[in-house]
Amino acid sequence: MKNTLSNTILLFITISLILLILLIISMSIFSLCINENFDVPKTKKNKTINLDTYYFRTEQEKKNGLMYIKEPLGNKGALFIFSKPQQVCIWMKNTFIPLDAIVLDNNFKIIEFIPNLKPHDLKTRCSIVNNASYFIEVENGFIGKKKLNIGDKIICNKIPFRIQKNLTKL
Repeated sequence: MKNTLSNTILLFITISLILLILLIISMSIFSLCINENFDVPKTKKNKTINLDTYYFRTEQEKKNGLMYIKEPLGNKGALFIFSKPQQVCIWMKNTFIPLDAIVLDNNFKIIEFIPNLKPHDLKTRCSIVNNASYFIEVENGFIGKKKLNIGDKIICNKIPFRIQKNLTKL
């Protein structure tokens, strides 16, 4: 019995020492990573861009949006304005140009992207967020070209809506 007890104590001490050594090694590696800044993301400064935009404020304007437009938007966008923060949804019925959508909060900060909207796609795509005060439709690829990120701000410069709609049937 005495021999069994001493063997158990010896086994306990051995396991405790092994665990202590593993803990010291883990803490050393962690300390090294922190001191060397391994995988520590750098904080980035959000940017602000100016964008000439067509304003769609009424329900009819928002419903029609860029339908029947065949002319590329270039560096312009279409701003959809909502009376209260909400989830926003979009579809591409009768829309001839591929688009990206940028979802904005009440301070015009980007909170979500809905990219790669295909012409004539009847599938409704909705934002994940439910606090959108605005969204902007831009030409497909605009988000990547401008290197936009969540948190960036867009200043919308209102321009008159003078794009000619092509009302020929699909």
